[in-house]
Amino acid sequence: MTLAGRLTSFLPHTQLPVPLRHNPRLRLSLYIDCELQQALVHEQAVLREFQSLLSPGDVVFDVGANIGLYSVTALAKPGVTVYAFEPDLKVANRIKENQRLNGFESARLTIVTKAIWDETGEIDIALKDTRESNSLVRTEDARAHQTVESVRLDDFVASNGVYPDVVKIDVEHAGDAVLRGAQQVLEECRPRLILEVHDDDERQTYERLLAEQGYQFKQVAARHWSARPGNE
Repeated sequence: MTLAGRLTSFLPHTQLPVPLRHNPRLRLSLYIDCELQQALVHEQAVLREFQSLLSPGDVVFDVGANIGLYSVTALAKPGVTVYAFEPDLKVANRIKENQRLNGFESARLTIVTKAIWDETGEIDIALKDTRESNSLVRTEDARAHQTVESVRLDDFVASNGVYPDVVKIDVEHAGDAVLRGAQQVLEECRPRLILEVHDDDERQTYERLLAEQGYQFKQVAARHWSARPGNE
């Protein structure tokens, strides 16, 4: 049994600072269950691809930031600024916890407790356990449903004057809505992308929306793809 498996068996509800395999200098405060498995096992290829997209001084949008695995990875690159979008305040507080755990300057991390969507206004989200991903789609296993502010990425960029170089999107079965609300960002900023894909329909929608913007799309893991502007 792997170390992650052994810890999961004996300490299922314990939260510990854990070194990350893709960058051992980084630590993440993780519950010893599905979070540990995800961070140490399932997403290594994706995190390596994500790191390859980053350059010093980049602006990164972490859409569906959860507890900050990708935000912390991005902050390890010198001069990178991260905007972490996580509408569940209980989960978002753990992003700040993981930023402090690694000693990164707070000025380089902005946590936005809004849902990224194709309309600016309000939306209902399904809140799951803090060790899982919340959903913009109503689900039976939610611990609660909550109305939160929503914003299009195009509107956020226009209002705040920040222009992303890299965007990671991991919003359960709602990535197409994120992209529909980011058409101007894709056209003008030309960010590099990491996308979680949940099924073939979502993959085909991603491919169509990104092809219209001249992006090249490649698979990096079972459920993750990266996309770059065609001129790179």
